[in-house]
Amino acid sequence: MDNGGYVGGQRFELFSDSGEADIHLARLRGWGFTLLRFVFTWEALEHAGPKKYDEDFISHLILVLQKCKAHGFLVFLDPHQDVWSRFTGGSGAPYWTLLACGINPRSLTATQAALLHNEYPTPAQPDPANFPAMIWGTNYSRLASQTLFTLFFAGRDFAPKCIIDGVNIQDYLQNHFIGAVSHLARRIKEAGGLLDECVLGWDSMNEPFEGMVGYEDLRRIGASQALKKGSCPTPAQGMRLGMGMKQDDIEWWDFGSFGPRRNGSVDIDPNGVRLWVDPEVADEIDGVNGRWGWKRSKEWELGKCIWALHGVWDPSKSTPNGVSRSSSTAGATEVKDIDILIPNYFLYSPSSEGMEDVPGGKDKVAFVEDYLLPHMRDYFSALRAHHPELIPFIQPPVFHPPPLLAGLEPDDPCLDVLKGRGCYSTHYYDGLTLMTRHWNWFNADALGVLRGKYSSPVFAVKIGEAAIRKSLREQLGVLKDDAKRLGEFPTVIGEIGTPMELDEKYSYGGRDGRGKGKGDYREQVKALDASLYALDGANTLSVTIWTYCTDSSHKWGDGWNGEDLSLWSADDERTSGSITGLRKDIRRSRASRLMSPLREEKDRAYATVQEVTDEDSSSQRGATPSDIPSLSNPNFVSRSTAVNTEELVGYQVSSATLTLDDLVYVKRSAQSLSTSLTLTNATSSRATLLPAYTAAIKPSQSISTITNTQSFPSLAFPTFSSAPMAFAFLTNGARAWKAFVRAYPLAIVGSPKGWEWDCNKAVFEMTVRVGSGDRSSSSPASSADGTNVSGFSEQGVATEIFLPLLHFAKDEVVKKAFGVPVHSRTTTGQQNIKVTARGGETMYPARKNALSSGEAGGAATIPLLDDPSTISLALDRPPAGSKFPPLEMARTRSIAPSTPLNRSRAGLHDADGDADGDAETASLSSSYAGEGDEDGMDHALGLEVEVSAGRWSVEGQVLKWWYPIPIEASATKTSMSTGDSTLVSPLGTANPNDHLARQKSAASMSSQKGKRTVGTTSSTTTTATTKPLPRLDEEGKVEYKIRIRRRGGPIDFKKLGVPENWVGLGPRPNSERKTQSSEGSGRTGCCGDGCIIM
Repeated sequence: MDNGGYVGGQRFELFSDSGEADIHLARLRGWGFTLLRFVFTWEALEHAGPKKYDEDFISHLILVLQKCKAHGFLVFLDPHQDVWSRFTGGSGAPYWTLLACGINPRSLTATQAALLHNEYPTPAQPDPANFPAMIWGTNYSRLASQTLFTLFFAGRDFAPKCIIDGVNIQDYLQNHFIGAVSHLARRIKEAGGLLDECVLGWDSMNEPFEGMVGYEDLRRIGASQALKKGSCPTPAQGMRLGMGMKQDDIEWWDFGSFGPRRNGSVDIDPNGVRLWVDPEVADEIDGVNGRWGWKRSKEWELGKCIWALHGVWDPSKSTPNGVSRSSSTAGATEVKDIDILIPNYFLYSPSSEGMEDVPGGKDKVAFVEDYLLPHMRDYFSALRAHHPELIPFIQPPVFHPPPLLAGLEPDDPCLDVLKGRGCYSTHYYDGLTLMTRHWNWFNADALGVLRGKYSSPVFAVKIGEAAIRKSLREQLGVLKDDAKRLGEFPTVIGEIGTPMELDEKYSYGGRDGRGKGKGDYREQVKALDASLYALDGANTLSVTIWTYCTDSSHKWGDGWNGEDLSLWSADDERTSGSITGLRKDIRRSRASRLMSPLREEKDRAYATVQEVTDEDSSSQRGATPSDIPSLSNPNFVSRSTAVNTEELVGYQVSSATLTLDDLVYVKRSAQSLSTSLTLTNATSSRATLLPAYTAAIKPSQSISTITNTQSFPSLAFPTFSSAPMAFAFLTNGARAWKAFVRAYPLAIVGSPKGWEWDCNKAVFEMTVRVGSGDRSSSSPASSADGTNVSGFSEQGVATEIFLPLLHFAKDEVVKKAFGVPVHSRTTTGQQNIKVTARGGETMYPARKNALSSGEAGGAATIPLLDDPSTISLALDRPPAGSKFPPLEMARTRSIAPSTPLNRSRAGLHDADGDADGDAETASLSSSYAGEGDEDGMDHALGLEVEVSAGRWSVEGQVLKWWYPIPIEASATKTSMSTGDSTLVSPLGTANPNDHLARQKSAASMSSQKGKRTVGTTSSTTTTATTKPLPRLDEEGKVEYKIRIRRRGGPIDFKKLGVPENWVGLGPRPNSERKTQSSEGSGRTGCCGDGCIIM
């Protein structure tokens, strides 16, 4: 423990064949995350001693950042800490900082100065598995953390005698902390290509703590101490314990469903063990430390409490129960806490001493303004020497408002913290769920109680899930409003999450000892969704969820103090053959493993199918090596099994076996991640994020083989080579994914009025407001451009919305992901696409390759806006004979800006009239992929989209939405009526009531033989009925709405034949292996987990 060595978390095998970092980052990206809060600790940088930096760790960190950039992530770096250091029960500062402050790390447990996971309940007989949940947080109210944070932030004022290396301990600690982080910034700068391109900014110290600064009475537990669990000594009792004195009647608190509750008292006896290190133990002679090299001032006497050294209390007057005898003219009396000489020592500024008789009296200290703000100014100033354009992420103490900077004079030095840029990065947790490890039917407005909103905590109680969700949203709204103290800056909730080991680890199958609840994360979904729901609505907040741990386990959780909040765990990965599905071409994606031995018996899954006929055979079967089961043909009969049994070597989506090349197509051309990314925050619609760019690489080069000296290509959102495999991969090991994988806006043109996401219904809704000031430079400014109508023009960049595969995948994608047999039909010849419009139904023939063969002229005309004049958008056609259809025609469609929402289905009705979203149904929601792989992402989503105006397209998991923007703010703010609108009808058929029907017809597709068919156009024009253009409000802005839902409703895994525990959404079936037959179909299946596939 005292060797100063850093024992960090598991390091990624960055450039090995396994490519572990790529797999984890691809998973995060596939879930929809774009911004990472990248955590590191001071100890990791400077554990070997003052100014001795771990260059190996820094090089490793830089490589991980380069990987993050390669996957298209934006990052802000967080110098993380909790309760000061892992040696005081948390994480953060190096071991030697405790010795520098005169503390002996080996005396923490005996004196109750900190509770340590690895020493609980006693160092001689540790039982870390039974460390009480969240009790580590009480270390903030114990002597070690109270002292260390006081010295770090306010040592000059409250510990002036603590001089080391010629400076006050405050300056000594802060200089080394800032110096270590600045050294990291310099090394990142020297690496090149990261600052501003990937690393946007830096967090201030995680959850800074005031120590005893501002404490009103050392003899009492402070009113602001919300967390009480286990022994709760007052600061006075803690000081006595620190000097080895026994203390009686220390309060004991339990934390139950209704919060903290006093449950008697306890006596604690350190048996003479002192927290304060002796000179011999510290290896200091005449103040010079033999190991760490510092020199301590003679005035700083080791082995003595530094607060006694400064006259705060007198140990010679202390007693076990805090009661001493005092002599006076009236005789001897018993006085409690007589040894505490200055109970309000930390309440007033030392500069106001002797001002008791002056009007106004002594000045009370304000921790954030007096101590935290100056530290932030020095911290960010040092970082700007290496990262001039950094964004400061401002983090005050938990639930405390940030410093007041708005309204200050321009020359005020406090503004040096931001220098015109900033982001508020506060934290929030549902405290009741976090503490009780149970999702309750009631909760409380904890923030309101702490902020004095209620006359009694009773009025803060919220009963019922709807009331709880509403309260959580209101609380986050208050935190968002706190950002106004900084100025007009956005807010990101830097931490939010929920424990995964709810209800005595029921989801791990641990409660009844028989594994009944294994894989059932429904309660965690409720709890986490309630917290993330609070981000939405009018709050429009961004978030970085805590946490993702690559080595998370059911036994030890996140590997830190028993916490278990990781969104993923290897212990939740499906094993024993329960990962099943079909690959399109095993030889292409796993070529390097073709000659490897077949997987062990336990890693296979079986499905019994009806006997194969010659008609079902495929020529591909003969090309498959005889020793490898075919995945190209769903009807292939393995030679090693019975004639009526198919061997499905399923999707091997375990992190231990996958490589990045198994999962994604690597982009090989330079292109922008987005032409414009706007922070989705209503208070700062102008704050933009820099776009990330891809870099060209050799066609034979993969992500996992690029060295740190090469440019990394951006994957943006991974272009998964197989949507079913992606679905299996993204759910495998994910916990409560239904809650945290969410539809949300990636970038918004204009400002959001609000959005809502319902994970249970798979419905996303959003309203945006746009004005002339939101037009990008690429948007046309005059009618001469031919793309604007009556004071409106379509913008050149799109609002982008993330639509997760895990919520919007078609049924056949889900079935294939888990090996459920999928019925398919092969359609030949001409296919009719039926388009349902308000005026009735019309059958249109989808002509094969009509456009790609160059028919119907050289340009397609698509109505851009509902306007009296004939406005069309010309699209380039590919050369005759090209196999690529026109991309824009295949993936875009227009909708008139009418008042009622125009309804559009992202999957057309097929020829036989059904609308069930089967595999053969063409989907307008998908972008065109060159090879037209039926299992690719271009066929993966089934959507129903309603927009009030504009056009949209889908690329992978991203929907892009273009809509008209006012050209001038001075345009009339009344209804702009028009005459009859002349529109171009793509198929020459009048349908005046639904522009979308015409657009869907123009982009209609078929799935014959894996190719798309795009409907032809006609030069016929039709006069439509009058439609009003958007109405501008008093600010010269217009509102647009979009509503997206999964076609057919949310995914019903049970209906699809997928065991719900495989995806973490239901209880585990009977653990005994079963076989269930189905008369008629002859199709049954089972897996090693005892689940049935029908």
